[in-house]
Amino acid sequence: MKQTLIALALAALAGPALALDLLELHERARAQAPSLRQSQARVGEQQAAWRQARAQLLPQADAAWGPQRARGEATQRSSRVTLSQSLLDLPAWRSTAAQASQLAAEEQGLVASEQELRLQSASLYLQALAAESLAQIQAELEQAYGQEAERMGVRLREGLSAAVDAEQSRAFHRLAQINAQGAQARLGQARASLLAHAGLREWNALQALPARQLPPALEQEPEASDAPSLRALELQRQAREQALSAERAAPLPTLSLRAETSRLDGAGSTGRWDQSARVELSLPLLDGGARSARRDAAAERLKAAEAALEAEQREQRRVLESQRLRLQAARAQAEAATAGKQSAAAALKAMRHGQELGSRSTTDVLLAIQNLGQLRAQGLQAQLEAWLAWLEALHAAGRLDDAALTQLNHALKGA
Repeated sequence: MKQTLIALALAALAGPALALDLLELHERARAQAPSLRQSQARVGEQQAAWRQARAQLLPQADAAWGPQRARGEATQRSSRVTLSQSLLDLPAWRSTAAQASQLAAEEQGLVASEQELRLQSASLYLQALAAESLAQIQAELEQAYGQEAERMGVRLREGLSAAVDAEQSRAFHRLAQINAQGAQARLGQARASLLAHAGLREWNALQALPARQLPPALEQEPEASDAPSLRALELQRQAREQALSAERAAPLPTLSLRAETSRLDGAGSTGRWDQSARVELSLPLLDGGARSARRDAAAERLKAAEAALEAEQREQRRVLESQRLRLQAARAQAEAATAGKQSAAAALKAMRHGQELGSRSTTDVLLAIQNLGQLRAQGLQAQLEAWLAWLEALHAAGRLDDAALTQLNHALKGA
């Protein structure tokens, strides 16, 4: 019965003039989406980390001033300015490259968050639309069964039908009432989810999906290789590899240029500035095993990144194949339901005529109404399944962009 109720759904609603369409809803959701703010914050944090890593390769300058006094001598004022520049520091260069790769990964994560938000907006919109349509259809079914029960009561009083027919009609009517109440509850849940997603406080009417409107076939077999989530994981793996390379280069010597100018003032006389410049070669020696520990940790992080990438690749391939099959099945089911509705409508008309003639029972009429409702519900369910499968496939392939959302919005408007 659950699927029966969805059947009468989307085509019954005529979109009001001021209905909120999908693009408007998504823009409202995007303007205040916490997930996007989190991704943007991670990008900003990584940009700062990259600038921090790059800073150690740029010129460094510092100045110092203060009193200085040796035993038995007068107090003097010491002034010093130091300028240093790294000439050769392979670990620092590789660490900076690792931070740059991590920044690119976070930027791809932001793209993935935007696609995830589009998928969520479209899915919640369709689900709320179906729930709203279903609630209206259940009300229509309740009314239809109520009229049938009333008609059977009149026929019973006139002696034209048996008591069992009236009782059965009332039973179907009660069942329709229960289903209508359940549909209203599900509508409330769908509305609450959509309002929370879009940051709305009141309900706006939605644009209904035209009857028999199905998504287009995928232009080609989608591949997940361009998905931003996969690119982000690949960049993270690359960053871990560069970080490991930096740790392996840690024992190598570093070369830097250091220039300094200083002076001492005191005892009533002004000193003179002394300048010096030198090239320093530094060679790390003993560190108690800290470098080897950092290298081992970096190697393990690289293994974890490679495993995460492989797992995501497998999952993406599974999702793409399952959604492709889901889309094919939904399109076939929608076509079958459309063909079956015509036969069910003709059968219901014949059952009603036969009931008047006495050749068909009330049960035949009630079941014919139910069969027609089930076919309409299954057709609607297949229609929704096809659109959701289409969205999931594009999302898994990394192609759920603004153009895809616009295409769905046009279909919702019957364009």
